[in-house]
Amino acid sequence: MPVINRKTGPRDHAVESWLVVLSAFFVFLIVDGLIFSFGILLVEIVEQFQTERAPAGVVISIQFGILNFIGPLTGALVELYGCRILVIIGATISCVGFVFSYFVTNVYHLWITYGILGRLGFGLMYMPTAVCVLTNLKKHRTLGIGVAKCGSGLGTIIFNQLTRLLIQHVGLRGTILIEAGIVLHGAVFGLFLVLDTSSKDNDMSLFELASKSDQSDVDEDVLYPLPEEREGDLGDFRMDEKSLKETKKSAFENKSMKSVFKGIFKSMFDWKLMSDVRLILILLSSFIKYFGYGIPFNLLPDQVIENGMTKKDASWLMSTIGIANTASRIVFGWIGDLKCVNRLHLCVILLFLTGAITALSPFLTTFATKMIYVCMFGTLIGGFNVIFNVALPDIFGDKLIARTNGLVMFTCGIAGCVSTPIGGFMFDYTGNYTLSFIFSGAVFIISGLLLGLSKVYEIIYMKEDRKIQKTNIKINTLKTNLNK
Repeated sequence: MPVINRKTGPRDHAVESWLVVLSAFFVFLIVDGLIFSFGILLVEIVEQFQTERAPAGVVISIQFGILNFIGPLTGALVELYGCRILVIIGATISCVGFVFSYFVTNVYHLWITYGILGRLGFGLMYMPTAVCVLTNLKKHRTLGIGVAKCGSGLGTIIFNQLTRLLIQHVGLRGTILIEAGIVLHGAVFGLFLVLDTSSKDNDMSLFELASKSDQSDVDEDVLYPLPEEREGDLGDFRMDEKSLKETKKSAFENKSMKSVFKGIFKSMFDWKLMSDVRLILILLSSFIKYFGYGIPFNLLPDQVIENGMTKKDASWLMSTIGIANTASRIVFGWIGDLKCVNRLHLCVILLFLTGAITALSPFLTTFATKMIYVCMFGTLIGGFNVIFNVALPDIFGDKLIARTNGLVMFTCGIAGCVSTPIGGFMFDYTGNYTLSFIFSGAVFIISGLLLGLSKVYEIIYMKEDRKIQKTNIKINTLKTNLNK
């Protein structure tokens, strides 16, 4: 495999690649728009089903959990079947779940229809869409994922207003039924999500691609780019791709459920990958970060009201986070593609800055100073989310995009489910949110330290791997020249 770096290419296929970005933009608009507008539905659910807020709020926990917990499974399915089919299936499942929600008679049924089925479909849509953008773009990868994820911010704005209007005119059940039709449009946009626009085989699943691969008697190593040859990017993880291809080929040829499940299991639990210290540190960083991630988003409105501000002030502050978050995705998308930028280093800096301003935010008690905080927080966290998506393939290579993203989503899901309750517990214990936000800031800083340690480990302990890889590249080049 030739060495690929950000200076020499490959170039993006302008029309095809940016069509993928545009399609991903609308998928994110639909998925995140519906997720972050659920708060409006929550009020109607409590009133219509005459239930307490706790049972109704369980739907939110189920949504977040399902969306993230199926990350490893989704990553494995992306490798085996591609992005397009998963997005189409996910949109269909969510649509069915929403349609069933129209007929429910109590909130507990919503746990299954709207929570489990609806978000299972969203989980199958969300990560494959991001993977498809990352796979199709090389030169403008960070900008592409930034533009695509702007759909999340725009969707939040649009669907919050649209949901309010629909409830006024067609009620709760009618709104959910219309949402079912909207989410089904994700299947249409999913048709444009192909894994690799530069390959004539991009429409085939990896099972099919494996069956077409040549059976060579020569046991050649799979070679990946070295850190120093990528000019700022990090080295790829060297995996046993031959073994994986043989598993996929066997599953495709035998067409047995046992072989299919075996291939999925091997993709989900790649022990060689999961034993990489760099990945362990990155997963731990993501896990720690999400203990504090939800606190600014979910507890800031209550904090500012406790400080004497109005609900209108709180809504403006939260809207400002969304606006800053959306704008920063494009700005940092452009910054992340600059050849002089090391994306992992930038992620560490953004986490440190986010932690520092969040820890100081309880001492900003006026509307003006809080507005400064939310602008900075939205900008920094939006930039991190874009850059980090691209830093993963910088470290482990394009072939492991789906797998590594799936593992990160899983670890984030575990911590994210308890982030807001932890902040609420601290408020109950202390009587204010000062400790909650200091805790959140400290968590971001610790997360940044762990992320930085992954780079330190690579520099100190992976010199021998670089020497072996250089030797393999020379041998492979020599073989190629001899064959010519």
